[in-house]
Amino acid sequence: MENLDRITKIKNILSQYWKSDVFTLNPINTDASSRKYYRSTCSDRSIIVMDDDGCKWKPKEFALLSDFLLKNDVYVPEVYYKNLTEGILLLEDLGDNSVRTLLSLQSEEDLYLESGLAVAKVVNIENKPEYVKDFSKQKLFEDIKLFTEWYFPCALGYPLAEEKKNEFLSLIDKLSDMAYK
Repeated sequence: MENLDRITKIKNILSQYWKSDVFTLNPINTDASSRKYYRSTCSDRSIIVMDDDGCKWKPKEFALLSDFLLKNDVYVPEVYYKNLTEGILLLEDLGDNSVRTLLSLQSEEDLYLESGLAVAKVVNIENKPEYVKDFSKQKLFEDIKLFTEWYFPCALGYPLAEEKKNEFLSLIDKLSDMAYK
C-alpha cells in the first residue's frame, strides 16, 4: 500500500516545481532497488520522480554523479530538483524505451557495442572527484553479471539461456578490455 504521507510530500514538491496543481503522477516500473519511480506530466512536459524514502540509495551521490557525468559528455538523466532530506529527486524523462524495446529497434550487437562504448567513456574520464571511486574491470564484470541475472529475466519474462548469457558476458569482457587499455 502506498504511503499517503509520502505521496502528499511528492505532490507538494511537484506543485512547486510545475507552479501548478494540475499535473499527473503515475508509478512506473522500477529497478532492482527499493527506490520508487513515478512519471509526472504537466501540459506537454514530463519528468521522472525518484523517491528514495529513507535515503538508502544515496540520493546526494546520485545527483553529484549525474552532474559529473553530464559535464563529461556522458548522457544520463539531468537532476532538475533535489530534496536530499526527503530523498526525492526530479529527473529528466528519457522516455519509455527499455533494453527490450531497443532490441526490437536495432541489432543486439549494435546496442551492446553502444553500451560498451559508453562504459569505456566513463572509465576513461580523468580528474574524477573524490566521490567517484575507481571502477575495476572485475567490479564492472560482476555488476553486469548481476544485470544478466535480474534484468533480463524481468524484461524477457523468462531467464536468459545459459548460452545467451555467456555470449553476452563474452562480448562485455571484450568491450571492457577496450575500456581498460
